[in-house]
Amino acid sequence: MVDAAGFSPPYDYSLVGALRDAGVDVDLIEPPDMRSAWSDHDASVTPPRFKRLSRVLKGAAYVARMRALLRRVDAERPDVVHFQWLALPAIDGYVINRLRGRCALVFTMHNTSLFHGAASSGVQGWNVNDVYAQFDRIIVHSEFGRRAALASGRARDEQLVRIPHGAFSHYAQLCPPDRAQRSESPRLLFVGSIKPYKGLDVLIRAFALMRQAMPESTARLVVAGYPSMPMDPLFALAASLGVAEHIDWRLRHLTERELAGEIAASHAVLLPYREIDQSGILLAAVAMQRTVIGSAIGGFPEIIEHERHGLLVPPGDPEALGAALVRFVSSPLRKSRFEDELGALAGGDLSWNHVALATISAYRGLHGGDHNSSFGQEPHPPASL
Repeated sequence: MVDAAGFSPPYDYSLVGALRDAGVDVDLIEPPDMRSAWSDHDASVTPPRFKRLSRVLKGAAYVARMRALLRRVDAERPDVVHFQWLALPAIDGYVINRLRGRCALVFTMHNTSLFHGAASSGVQGWNVNDVYAQFDRIIVHSEFGRRAALASGRARDEQLVRIPHGAFSHYAQLCPPDRAQRSESPRLLFVGSIKPYKGLDVLIRAFALMRQAMPESTARLVVAGYPSMPMDPLFALAASLGVAEHIDWRLRHLTERELAGEIAASHAVLLPYREIDQSGILLAAVAMQRTVIGSAIGGFPEIIEHERHGLLVPPGDPEALGAALVRFVSSPLRKSRFEDELGALAGGDLSWNHVALATISAYRGLHGGDHNSSFGQEPHPPASL
């Protein structure tokens, strides 16, 4: 399993752990500091004047890890190499071309728009479609992702297999939601890195509309996460709409335990995204049984059933989102029903055991390039990934 840039440690560790539990011999290729950065220590922020140097150093380290991957494949002859991300397609393409014929190649396409469109040009977008063409299997998390991958021309239908993104149950272990102290006042949470596509401006407008409809409400909006965009326009928007004093800003990197604590203390997790394939925050909210109120976009409607697990509205529509907030805040019984349904969802199709078995099924027939292999089936010993 390869995440040489360390982009998705929660996903990597959850999937690797579940595969091992299912009897698969799997190693994770990761940055040496990924686990410590993912732990309870605050993530460091590179000062702006050092960002170019930091990118160069990270790029050099990435190349070194990919060269080490080639040496390991030569020495260990794994059956499958499964990539989670393509951080530098120019380098990845060279490595993947070298691996062709030595082992089966699998890729998880977490985002069908490369880095949410931020790398559509330049070094991170160079040659990417040619790299995708080299994979035997490409995993997407939703039917939306499958359609988008086909429409983009980045994948062929015979490559694609849909496997849901598992619910992040480790957050519930870090901060059990049934032990969380939640205030009597509704606590509405927007959490995670703050970027334009996540629609925080839409949420602020919706929250203001909720306040107009329910002026006596004690509901508070909590915004917790590191800003990757200018915040002054959002502060000004909240002030102009008269809701600044009802918003708690916690603008910094959150550790995994802090993230779990924020979700556990909330009554609803808000996802007003303008575009997305799938969201780790959504899967954390599901695992912690916290009502989701967000956009009916990407793979969200394939996980969150409207009026069963939460409330979904059209993206970019503050009036519809504001009305959903009013409905939720005014009905405590709805909150309890949503949370019960989310618990059943997390323990079923979104469990990591289910995801691991589906992933093993995707590997079958690819073993060492032999499409008649019975990979993962007893009584053969576990394959080495």
